[in-house]
Amino acid sequence: MGILSLFRLVDNLGVPQDWRFSAGSLVIDGSDLVYRLYFTSGLDQNHGGEYGAFKDLVTQFIEALHKCDIRPYVVFDGCADFSDQKWETQMQRAESRVRKAGRQAKSGEAKGVLPTLIWEVFRQTLDELKVPLARTYTETDRQAAALAQEWGCPVLSNDSDFFIFPLTGGMLPNNHFRWQEVQQRGAQSFIPCKRYHFSCFCETFSIEPQQLPVFAVLAGNDYTKNILGAGDMRFGEQRWLSDAQLQELLQRISGFKNADPQRVFEEFLKDVSPEQREQRINSLQEAADHYSLPLSSLSSLSDFFNQDTLPPLPPQMVEVVPDWMRLPVTKAWFSSDFLDVLTNQRVGLSVVVDHKDKPSANQVSLPLRRVLYGLLLGRDRTVEERDRDGQEVIFTNVQTDASVSPQLSLLSLPQTALEQRRQVLLKALGVNEQSLSSLPSRLRNLALPLAATRFWLKEATPPPDLLKALLIGWCRGDTLRKNADLGQVLDRDRHWLNQWQSCLRDSFLLNQLLGAPLPEPPMAGLYNGVLVHSLLDEMKRGLLNQSYIRDEDFKALLSIAQRPIERNCPNQMVEVAPDWMRCPVTEARFSPDFLDVLTNQRVGLSVVVDYMDKPSANQVSLPLRRVLYGLLLGRDKEVEERDRERQEVIFTKVQTDASASPQLSLQSLPQTALEQRRQVLLKALGVNEQSLSSLPSHLRDLALPLATTCFWLKEATPPPDPSLLKALLIGWCRGDTLRKNAGSKGFLNHHWCNLLNQWQSCVRDSFLLNQLLGAPLPEPPMATLYNGVLVYSLLDKMKRGLLDQSYIQDIDFKALLSIAQP
Repeated sequence: MGILSLFRLVDNLGVPQDWRFSAGSLVIDGSDLVYRLYFTSGLDQNHGGEYGAFKDLVTQFIEALHKCDIRPYVVFDGCADFSDQKWETQMQRAESRVRKAGRQAKSGEAKGVLPTLIWEVFRQTLDELKVPLARTYTETDRQAAALAQEWGCPVLSNDSDFFIFPLTGGMLPNNHFRWQEVQQRGAQSFIPCKRYHFSCFCETFSIEPQQLPVFAVLAGNDYTKNILGAGDMRFGEQRWLSDAQLQELLQRISGFKNADPQRVFEEFLKDVSPEQREQRINSLQEAADHYSLPLSSLSSLSDFFNQDTLPPLPPQMVEVVPDWMRLPVTKAWFSSDFLDVLTNQRVGLSVVVDHKDKPSANQVSLPLRRVLYGLLLGRDRTVEERDRDGQEVIFTNVQTDASVSPQLSLLSLPQTALEQRRQVLLKALGVNEQSLSSLPSRLRNLALPLAATRFWLKEATPPPDLLKALLIGWCRGDTLRKNADLGQVLDRDRHWLNQWQSCLRDSFLLNQLLGAPLPEPPMAGLYNGVLVHSLLDEMKRGLLNQSYIRDEDFKALLSIAQRPIERNCPNQMVEVAPDWMRCPVTEARFSPDFLDVLTNQRVGLSVVVDYMDKPSANQVSLPLRRVLYGLLLGRDKEVEERDRERQEVIFTKVQTDASASPQLSLQSLPQTALEQRRQVLLKALGVNEQSLSSLPSHLRDLALPLATTCFWLKEATPPPDPSLLKALLIGWCRGDTLRKNAGSKGFLNHHWCNLLNQWQSCVRDSFLLNQLLGAPLPEPPMATLYNGVLVYSLLDKMKRGLLDQSYIQDIDFKALLSIAQP
């Protein structure tokens, strides 16, 4: 992105002049425009994006240009530059994006992180508006500058590299391009803006035009700031030069009248040893050549826009990029990721706003990318992916997967039968043709996102409400999104939805490479983060407009999305397990206990480490299991439980309890309103909605274990000492910090042991009940709820009066304790 801080200097000195732009061609830096439009519009960055609103914004922008008789030509970047010259720069940018995304997830403040599908939405919108666009094979600035120079028109960008190119039509800084303030002069409309011209810059600093590239490389642009020792250390090593430093550099260069760049570089490197000087001068000269516009390159994009003549492949791509790919690449039908993989076997994955403790959302769609890489490179190859782990940038070698496309070759892919290509796509997504055949014809353009959603449901196992919110958005998004209120953002929901966007994007790219065997979907209408989170919030509070889920299109999509993955079901289960349960059971989202109860009316309870003179810890949570059995089998049935009495194995007949759920049927459980299912759960736990309403939003994923703890305090025998409750809650609030230094395991008090076993039994059975009911309370992070060593250590400290009092003064601890203690 050019020379750091040069933009500020140019602005401060008033080099760009006021200009009224109308009636002419305009070369647009596509990447820069996306950033500029999205980040200055106030569109959502925390809920996963507002693609429909962004499409509207792009449309308004293009309409403003057309109103002023401005002819836009948009140019996109191609293959990323993975050379050593730019490697450190790219690493720094990736690290910065990861840090910004993590901070944004925590604070909710916009930090400048683009949503996942933004490039697909932008490209589709330009296509719909019939805006000429092109993707270059490599970075776009040099070719965009060459095109603008040939046509004598300006470039619209905020990339300060365009300050250096000798453009007769000048450059229009995007931050001064007031396209929303179209004005009239006579019969002609115009856009007020500022125009930068390199000659004004040269006059301001008394520098010769041929010295501009010299200034750029010595100031340390993308191509030189990482070349060790390339230039005067005073300038070459700095990441951000002050205005005074830039002006000092310009003043020194201005003293070289009629000198070629070699002479200037030699002067700046005069104190470098002769054996190193030549190599460093060559590095600087190579970077300066980036700003030259040789005649041979001028007609490349011009001929494409005027005559559809495809630019030739650069030498490094001739052997690896098939000739047939030139057209879809240049027309921007194909992602630049394809070029990255083919040319460098490297690709940078999306960075999204997500909690740093969550795994990268890109992991869930890795199987799709492996198939994509297999089509591009063939079998037994690897691709290096740049992603994140926590807040660290990591690099992972990923093996290609050619198993789903053994007969396909990249060279002859366009000649492969459409049906064969479609089967490769569907096989990668784990979807068969029949599952999509019932899709109404009016919804056929949703076949790909629907298949991608089924893949996501299988790989990510989200709760049902997220699927419903997404599908309502597909069916009614255009109507609802303009009035959607900002819903509460739960890290859990955001992560699942980030995973969905990753699945959608990677399935979109796979479909793209395969020549669209499924229709290309309207990406702008598939997701609005504000709307989806608003719908989720309404569902959680039981306020969802029921007409949304009675919509015929919604029901058609939902029935296909929830259709079980075709697997053989044992004969003994066909009559007793509803069809809707096959998918969550097969994907291990449901406990096998459910099948034991449905099939055999028998279940084996957990055996835990306990003092054998104590009763089984499972007894305390029996009321929860009876409600669970009632949901599975109905009223007046029995389940045989295997448990212990002292050191003997015993079998006990347990009566089902359907009193908490008299209106619910296992067969139609997924169709039961969320609020009704939540009330069944809360009634079983003996907790009312009001008691959980004061739980702070950032602790909402602890609602289930907190309600369960209230149940345990009431049912456990003997009644738990308050110190046990405090130790548990401290673990919830500070467990990640304290568990690594818990120290002594503490004395194994037999009363504590049995009571804590009872608590774990209650948590497990309430978890299963919540699971069967479709998660009416958020599924809690089970790994963080209990650490035995830490709990016993805390109990021991409390007993000896050594507990750090800051633990119980913690705001979260107090909030949880006030609810748990009536």
